[in-house]
Amino acid sequence: MSRIEYKQTGKGLELRIKPENEGKFPTYFMGFWLVAWACGWVLAVSSLLGEPIGFNSLFVLVWTIFWTFGGLFVGLWLVWKTNGFEQIILNSIKLKIKHNIFGFGPVKVYATDRCVNLRAAGYFGSHNNQSILQQIGMKGGVVAIDAADESIRFGVALEESEAKEVVELLRSYIKT
Repeated sequence: MSRIEYKQTGKGLELRIKPENEGKFPTYFMGFWLVAWACGWVLAVSSLLGEPIGFNSLFVLVWTIFWTFGGLFVGLWLVWKTNGFEQIILNSIKLKIKHNIFGFGPVKVYATDRCVNLRAAGYFGSHNNQSILQQIGMKGGVVAIDAADESIRFGVALEESEAKEVVELLRSYIKT
């Protein structure tokens, strides 16, 4: 099943690229971890509220701050993997890229006439199985476009065939 969905709309072409499917185990494990994290966080905060100010409470406060950021990161990762997608809207005027989670997320907009050199870029091929990048999960590639003074990249960890499919879909809008 392809991670790429697309449709022509009155506003142009809309692509949705889902996150890489790493299997159910990481998702279930992180969900379980997040429940255990929440229990630890509640215990830490409740101990802070009932303890007089001192070295122990300062340590627990600093630990709780880092614990909170760790939990927020894992929670965001979990929501991204289960409900997020990259949304690319392209027409003759603009290229809009959004990392969409429940309708929210950062948006970048580029003028289409300033976009050139559309390509599939990344670490593709069968030789990548021996690479340390492959072994730690940094595999595949992206779709890259040059716009004025920066390179636009989207579609993280696309397989070569997926990246080429996206390039073909965008080719009628962007100069290569």
